[in-house]
Amino acid sequence: MSEPSRTDRYMARVEQHLLTFPRLSDKIGFLDTQIERWDRESERFEETEGRSHPGATAFDFAETTAALCALRGRLTQRSAA
Repeated sequence: MSEPSRTDRYMARVEQHLLTFPRLSDKIGFLDTQIERWDRESERFEETEGRSHPGATAFDFAETTAALCALRGRLTQRSAA
């Protein structure tokens, strides 16, 4: 069995943190902030040709942003139901 990826470990922490928000709108707002942050960090990573985040890859940023967007989508669907 393989170990969880950095994204898996990060998303586990995010999901635990979301439990601290009483309202769904707060959870979605938190995820929006995280998505924006990861987008900015990804841009910085590209601008510095990786020097801003040694050991990271462009895939790390894409995978994490996609996971955050997927989680946001699931929460948004739940609020529409």
